[in-house]
Amino acid sequence: MASEGGDWGVVWSGDSTLSGANYQVNTIAKQLGIADAAVYFRQGSYRSVARVASKQAADQLLPTAQKRRSDAYIVNLSRWCANPVEKTGFIECAAK
Repeated sequence: MASEGGDWGVVWSGDSTLSGANYQVNTIAKQLGIADAAVYFRQGSYRSVARVASKQAADQLLPTAQKRRSDAYIVNLSRWCANPVEKTGFIECAAK
């Protein structure tokens, strides 16, 4: 089976405020050793996402993210946030 292309991410938190999400990506990510963490705004929630280059890397990172939230999950960023728009302090997943 061919691997899917695109960047991958592990979503480990959803917050109602940007400040809450910033705490996750700036403080908690460092405590857990998660690199390349970013805030994505999707479906009314600020999501904390660790960006990785491959599905395999996401699989390896998932248990670390689950130390913070047991419901952390893996996404293919090119499908999960198909139309990313850079905003101040976060990336908005814009509607098509």
